Amino acid sequence: AWNAIQSTYGQLKEDTVLFAPSRRGFRLQPSEDVRTVPCVSYPLNLRRRNLCGVQLAAVVDEPHSTGNLWVDIVWQNRVVTQATVPLAEIREGVPLTFRFPTVSATATEPVELRVSARDASAGVRVFELRRWTWGGFGRLVRHPFASYVFSEGADR
Repeated sequence: AWNAIQSTYGQLKEDTVLFAPSRRGFRLQPSEDVRTVPCVSYPLNLRRRNLCGVQLAAVVDEPHSTGNLWVDIVWQNRVVTQATVPLAEIREGVPLTFRFPTVSATATEPVELRVSARDASAGVRVFELRRWTWGGFGRLVRHPFASYVFSEGADR
């Protein structure tokens, strides 16, 4: 699946390679239906400050569904910002962009990305890198398939 990614997801692929700790042993797959869990959570170690947006690849079971897909940015165990996109705006091959006020977490402190669905009339999933430990008998390790937007003055 990794090599067959549509060119419209090029930035997501580049940032995933740049910011994910490793791709070794991981497969690009859709998450579980985010309606069925409180949220899908991803630790982020972006090594940059001033995060102001995230792009994700999502798929919805039925076009023109009602409800919203949400992202929360969690820093120091509290939600510091949120953004939402209506499910009706999800299009195959088009990244979803979530914009929010700049999060000025320090470059060395990890943040958490949480994805959830609210009032969704159909199943919705986000693409992620997945790997099961212990040959499939251990825990699921996941990384977001995502691109990140930083405001001016963001340091590398």
